[in-house]
Amino acid sequence: MEYAVSVEIKNELCEKFDITDEDFIPVKTKRGEIFAYQIAPKRVMRPLSEANRVRELFPCKHCGGIQHRIHEYKNEKGEHYFYVTEKMLESIGDLARTFEKFHCYLPEYMVSRRVYEYLINKNPRMRFRPLFLKKDAKN
Repeated sequence: MEYAVSVEIKNELCEKFDITDEDFIPVKTKRGEIFAYQIAPKRVMRPLSEANRVRELFPCKHCGGIQHRIHEYKNEKGEHYFYVTEKMLESIGDLARTFEKFHCYLPEYMVSRRVYEYLINKNPRMRFRPLFLKKDAKN
C-alpha cells in the first residue's frame, strides 16, 4: 500500500529517523506547488525468499518485469504476511522496499517499529501488516 504524507510529517521523519529526502517523491498541484510527499524508499532489503516461499510468475509480455507471490502465509482476514530473519531486519533500517515485486509489479514497503508507531500516532487510519521473526532460519 502506498501512502503520501504532509510536508511537515516528511520533514519530521527525516529528522527523527534514518530516512532521507530521497525516500520521497513530491506530489504537486496543477500550479506546481508541493502539497505532499509519496513514500518511495530507495533502500532495498534482503530478498524475502530467504525466509519465505516466494514464487515467480511469468514475465510480463509488455515490460518483461517479474511479479512474485507468497501464498503460504495469511492472517485471519486473508491478508498475506511475511517472515523475516535477523539479517533481513537489519537491512530494513527504518524504511526499505522489498527486492521482489508483487501486485502491479510494485515492491512492498517495510518500516521499523519506531516509524510505525510514529506514523500510526499521526494517522490511526494507516494500515500496516506485521512482520514475524523467523528464528529457525539459517540466515
